[in-house]
Order: sequence, then structure tokens, then C-alpha cells
Amino acid sequence: MPGRTAQKRLSASKTEPSAAETSPKKMKETKVFKRKASDLVEALREEFGEFEVEYNPSAPRKGSFEVVVQQSGKDDVTIWTGLKKGPPRKLKFPEVEEVVKEMKQAGL
Repeated sequence: MPGRTAQKRLSASKTEPSAAETSPKKMKETKVFKRKASDLVEALREEFGEFEVEYNPSAPRKGSFEVVVQQSGKDDVTIWTGLKKGPPRKLKFPEVEEVVKEMKQAGL
């Protein structure tokens, strides 16, 4: 965004199975989370311009999809979490418009 000096970083959490627990179901789930995160980041960049993206800066919560914005010198802001949503599974992923609205309301 023009005039902003603070760097924004979006952290999109998704499940990453370890080698010991990799199975076809886990691999499929991981692909879904990666695709959803990638699609969301692309849409947010169209709306807000370029920003740094960090996927899973710490261990993710199993089966959750979260959007957290980190700004230097400020506390993290959780924009969206699907942790307590679903079933159905599609409720665990945000709509782009909802995330954009929440980011604007948070003043990001």
C-alpha cells in the first residue's frame, strides 16, 4: 500500500506431515492446504500489492488453516482461523473476500 513503511508478512498455516506419517490421504490433504494458501496469497497480492509470505513459521496446528499478519514492531494479528470450523471441510478455508475485509478492518 502506498505510504506504508512497515513491512507486512502473511503467515499461512497448513498441515505438513512428517515422513513417518505420510500416507496418500495426508499427501492429498497437504496439497489442498498448499493450493488454498497459494490461491489466497495471489488474491491478496492483487488487492494489497507485494508482501512477504511465510508458510508455517512455527509448527502448525493439525488440520487448521490460519491467516496471521505480522508487522515489524507490532503483535501478530490473526485475521482468520478455520480451527473450530467444519465439517464440512470446505468451511476450514476462508473466502478471499472475507480475508480482505478483515485485513481492511484491522487497518492493515
